[in-house]
Amino acid sequence: MWQDGEQIRHLRSKSIRETWTQYDPELIEREYLPKERRKELRTVKVSRPAATHASLHSPRPPEPSRTETAAIAR
Repeated sequence: MWQDGEQIRHLRSKSIRETWTQYDPELIEREYLPKERRKELRTVKVSRPAATHASLHSPRPPEPSRTETAAIAR
């Protein structure tokens, strides 16, 4: 989740890849496809107010359930 100007954007994915490099891969990618030639993210109209569930505003991530904790401990 990140703020893009006036919009809050959420991204969901089944997988993630984290890398640790000594350089900025984005700068290398700009040699192949400059920012000016990339598609922009579309603006999405929000027709209802955002959820006000307490966990959405919590600074800490949710605690794992007991079954998740037990599975990790094995």
